Amino acid sequence: MLQTVLQNKRKKQKEHIPYTFVRNGIYYFRYRVPLLIQQVTNLPPIIRQSLKTKSPKKAEQQARITVGIFFNLQEMIMAKSRHNTLIQELVVFSSPLGEFRFEGASLEDETKAVSEFIQKNLEPLGTISSRPAVKKQPEALPLINDMLAHWQASWEDLSDKEVKGRIRYTDILVHLFGKQPINITAKEADKLMKTVDAMPKSNINPYSKWTQTQRIDAALDGSIPKEDRVTSSKHALKVYQGFYKWLKREHIIDDSPFNQMRYENKQGGKRGAFNIAQVQRILDFSVKCEDPAKKWIPLLMAYTGMRNGEIQRLTKSDVRCCQVTKVWYIRITDSKTIASSREVPIAQALLDLGFLSFINTLDEGRIFTVSDKWLTRYYSGILKRVCDLPSVALRGGALSVYSFRHTVTSLIRSTGANIAMTSAIMGHSAEGGIQANYTHTELFSLQELKGIVDAIPYRPKLN
Repeated sequence: MLQTVLQNKRKKQKEHIPYTFVRNGIYYFRYRVPLLIQQVTNLPPIIRQSLKTKSPKKAEQQARITVGIFFNLQEMIMAKSRHNTLIQELVVFSSPLGEFRFEGASLEDETKAVSEFIQKNLEPLGTISSRPAVKKQPEALPLINDMLAHWQASWEDLSDKEVKGRIRYTDILVHLFGKQPINITAKEADKLMKTVDAMPKSNINPYSKWTQTQRIDAALDGSIPKEDRVTSSKHALKVYQGFYKWLKREHIIDDSPFNQMRYENKQGGKRGAFNIAQVQRILDFSVKCEDPAKKWIPLLMAYTGMRNGEIQRLTKSDVRCCQVTKVWYIRITDSKTIASSREVPIAQALLDLGFLSFINTLDEGRIFTVSDKWLTRYYSGILKRVCDLPSVALRGGALSVYSFRHTVTSLIRSTGANIAMTSAIMGHSAEGGIQANYTHTELFSLQELKGIVDAIPYRPKLN
């Protein structure tokens, strides 16, 4: 069932037809019956039925007729309810199918007539069953295991790193509730997040040698010391919310249990920013390094504020010169969001140090051939000790290699750059509100942005 939904999703219909969705090329009608009509008739709260056509034109026509019937019926009931009766007042019902009369000796007779009319005139669209007198068992919902497998099939555009991250968190969901239907409760969602918070860090001993199942079992029995537990569960929460958002988008559920959960997930420690003196020590040490990665990565981060992954994925072809302004810049496209794709001018301080000469010595491909974890380990193992860097900033917040990004953002704003210009350089998403819809950061000139980058105050000492 879900595979057919995904296939039709990929077709990317040019126009969405209200009150319909598509499965295997067939249009289906889905409508939430107004409460007022439910009270007068014996119709179910939600009608979901095949329109038995692959034609968008026919589907739209049938959907309009059906919805029109309900709209007119609701207006009529509201009008007649002012007289506190339907008897002899519920006479003419104008609809796209024509005019119909409802007359009976009692309210029950007219209610029955209304319900029979709706069901009879919707017969061409497929049988729409009314609420039965004998309660039937609800349709069985698919299992979490099965739906996660289908969701994973839609991860075509994700990187290997993102896929591994999602699997790490969905493994916990499967371990706890994999054989249950997808409609877990908010209380169960709370339990899931508490388990995530109790998980051990997988990059330290002995947990790095454990299987994921062993880590989950240890988290469930609470045997992991607090100092060894993960510091943040926000990424796990995003994965779970994304899964249930996808289920809702595919018409499989109506609401997510994570919208009602009460548990507050760990957000991790607040990040701090380096002060200028600390950055200066890092630059003075880095400029003396012969290893290209140890030299240029800290220098680039100090003047661009690029994310760890962005700078490690840079290629030689990403370093370019604008033919109009003659400004050298770095093109960032392999990033985590649309807003993150941008063009960052290269600071004059980096050009004076010979950055372009270094680039010219390289072959095509990646500029820095280092692993994903290299930068984090280099900072904690060497830079922090050699440059005498504290673990926490003066005004609070943990210091890490990511602190370069906070420092550059703060210094750019201190030069007078507005939020839009800062976003153009740092790759931040636009802030909410109507102004965000009219702000296009790509329209700022490279010359204008280069002036902001060049104003960053620290300079490496060449001697």
